Amino acid sequence: MYLKKISIRNFRRLKDVAIDFEEKETVFVGP
Repeated sequence: MYLKKISIRNFRRLKDVAIDFEEKETVFVGP
């Protein structure tokens, strides 16, 4: 899956966050 942008609002201590990803960035998410 390719992600270009993540926006987070009102989640725990994050009020309004936007993260833009470049094509060459790799993100791993797990427990």
